[in-house]
Amino acid sequence: MSVRELNYAVQMTIDRIVFLRICEDRGVERDEQLKEIASPSPVLRTPSPAGRGTPAGRGEGVYAALVQLFKRADARYNSGLFHFKAEERESSSADSLTLSLNVDDKVLQDILRNLYYPESPYVFREIPSDILGQVYERFLGKVIRLTAGHQAKVEEKPEVRKAGGVFYTPTFIVENIVLNTVGKLLTPPLTPPQTKGTFGEGKMTPKDVAKLKFLDPACGSGTFPLGAFQYLLDWHLKYYLDHEPEKWASGKNPAIYQVASSPKSDALSDLGEVPAGRRGYRLTTAKKKEILLNNIFAVDIDAQAVEVTKLSLLLKVLEGENQETIGSQLALLQERVLPDLGRNIKCGNSLIGYDYFEGRMFVEQEERERVNAFDWKAEFPQVFAQGGFDAVFGNPPYIRIQVLQETSSINVEYYKKTYKSASKGNYDIYVVFVEKALSLLNEKGRLGFILPHKFFNAQYGEPLRSVIANGKHLAKVVHFGDQQVFENATTYTCLMFLDKAGHDEFEFEKVSNLDVWRINHESIKGTLPATTATNTEWNFTVGSGSALFDKLVKMPTKLGDIANIFVGLQTSADTVFLFKDCQKAESPLTIVQSKELGNSVEIETNILKSVVRSGEIGRYWATPTAEVLFPYETTDGKFKLIPENRLKKDFPKAWNYLLSNKELLAGREHGKFKDVGWYQLYPKNLDTWEQPKIMLPYMITRLAAFYDENDFYFVNVTTGGFGITIKQEFGNHKYITGLLNSTLLDWFMKKVSTTFHGGYFAANKQFLVQLPIRPINFSDPGEKAMHDKVVSLVERMLALHKRDPRTLQEQDMVKREIESTDRQIDRLVYEVYGLTEDE
Repeated sequence: MSVRELNYAVQMTIDRIVFLRICEDRGVERDEQLKEIASPSPVLRTPSPAGRGTPAGRGEGVYAALVQLFKRADARYNSGLFHFKAEERESSSADSLTLSLNVDDKVLQDILRNLYYPESPYVFREIPSDILGQVYERFLGKVIRLTAGHQAKVEEKPEVRKAGGVFYTPTFIVENIVLNTVGKLLTPPLTPPQTKGTFGEGKMTPKDVAKLKFLDPACGSGTFPLGAFQYLLDWHLKYYLDHEPEKWASGKNPAIYQVASSPKSDALSDLGEVPAGRRGYRLTTAKKKEILLNNIFAVDIDAQAVEVTKLSLLLKVLEGENQETIGSQLALLQERVLPDLGRNIKCGNSLIGYDYFEGRMFVEQEERERVNAFDWKAEFPQVFAQGGFDAVFGNPPYIRIQVLQETSSINVEYYKKTYKSASKGNYDIYVVFVEKALSLLNEKGRLGFILPHKFFNAQYGEPLRSVIANGKHLAKVVHFGDQQVFENATTYTCLMFLDKAGHDEFEFEKVSNLDVWRINHESIKGTLPATTATNTEWNFTVGSGSALFDKLVKMPTKLGDIANIFVGLQTSADTVFLFKDCQKAESPLTIVQSKELGNSVEIETNILKSVVRSGEIGRYWATPTAEVLFPYETTDGKFKLIPENRLKKDFPKAWNYLLSNKELLAGREHGKFKDVGWYQLYPKNLDTWEQPKIMLPYMITRLAAFYDENDFYFVNVTTGGFGITIKQEFGNHKYITGLLNSTLLDWFMKKVSTTFHGGYFAANKQFLVQLPIRPINFSDPGEKAMHDKVVSLVERMLALHKRDPRTLQEQDMVKREIESTDRQIDRLVYEVYGLTEDE
């Protein structure tokens, strides 16, 4: 068997077993028939009219007995799960592979026995669909490969491993997205408790709903199609219960039927009070099939995912059924129980069409299978005959372009050529999915995705922001900030809803407590004009403070206009050049700990520069705790690399240390430094650090600036931060230091910056340049006096932080003076910026 055949056969066999085992527990199939097959002499029984079964003779091993059961299920259920003979009306291809397999008895016996008590602790009829989905999400992250010796190895798929695993979308997120997409299109929408109230006149009927088409373009285990299907089932049942249920339960093709049951087992009983006359009604299996085939569509590039989605939906169709209800409906309708989903749930590449192969005469079959091109209009002609889908929802994959380059570099070029959203920077694949999904909607269609909100502010997000802004597509955003939606993953996400038709305004919700939002949807909410969402960074603010934020945004002068903002030294080999543990030895030497060599070495002190690391810098203070080897000398005010002959002579210890790391250093940047200056640092910002400047750390809990006159260095951004120099005409560096350390600019920064878990913010250059700066008119005595007062207070703060009080009394005195001076600076800054008392 090929690897593709092996993966298919294993999944189909497991899916069929799981399906039948769940059907047993739900009373749709006879109890313990799989367990009987696992006995040493498997006995297969055929169902009797009473449903209990009689012996049907012995098979030739466990798998042969399973095959008989699968064939019987084909006649009973239909669907692609059990489909072994080509039939004219079937869209799914018949399975010609698995019936002929030869599988070892012991393997199957172990699997089957472990599906029953006491080996299995699970009550299968009670396993909710979303829990089964979580199980299958993990399964979808695995693949079977064959070794050279033809042994099977189960391992993580490469793309899953690089993405850090598979993360299941929580049910509460699915429900919210379904409510805001499917629910927005159905009138009236269902809102819990769903059984209260009536539909009234002039609203949608099931006939209207049958025309709506809903899509998940990256369906995974089918979580979103399943959520949408459940919503539609609830909506239809409520409609029939509100419109003479007896009428809908009669006739040739009844939509509902009544069963003798307790209120506890009633459909809808957990969603509100059900009047006694309406209890016991359920949708017929035929009606559930009809809704599924009319409304639910899905695509995934992974064939395994497509089969899991089908399985999840088929199990939902059978939910609430048993031998009696299935038998009566089979007798009444004379058709098999489950639908064929081959026309609705398809395997293909949502982002790549057959134009991918244009101009190429010969394409290897392996590449065709890998790309898995997909023609949307050819695959769903009935949908595009009415203009496209009414709603697209889901959780598109999050894969950075760098990962895609490693596995599918040709795909990356195609995306760049085909999609506007892929035209800039190191984008993530989810931005392409948003653009594609928009194109699949009809004129009244709505999109709802959960995705990272990084594109709101990232450079690579500019093209997608432009697409959304130009069409005024933004309808609603639920921003989770640093709240973590996915378990065991640190991902900063939002819910985004787009309408094809466009709006003049959109809703914005900021969630500060995910648990509270889950329970009662408590958040800061507001409505913003569409003009707020432009192609520039999205910084949406609602609630208290939004007017002040808008006022500051409109200030004409930004930090980016008056400052040079530069990154720390970049070495391309921090393990060689950066030393975190240092101590002075006999002059002129320093003992440093080399991470690359794993031991301490002596380096000449004069070739080392003092480095401030993240965590060792704050508001008005900094403490250098590391050293960087800096093999440069000053020539005409510029740093030049020290030539090899003089480096050997003047700094022999440093030279020998660099020589011991030559192979690594020469190989940096793809061998860029191999022939000339193999021991150099990355040639950027070498000349900027030895001057008066403001140092500002990158990862912060509040904006923090230190005015430095000691020639301290940062190395990289993430281990340090940014240096800032101010154009002379805009005032003293210390004045800007005071502004940056103020409560006002800290508050503004947190409105525009990326939030991280634990209350951290990124003081990145793209956010720093947006900070509003109040320039001083030095010809105005009042303004100059305020400027000078800020400078004086900043000088006091710098001096206070240098003091080293010994006694507790002195420490308290210094602390109180720092707090008092801080408050004075804040009051002055509020005055400089012209804030009202309320602001």
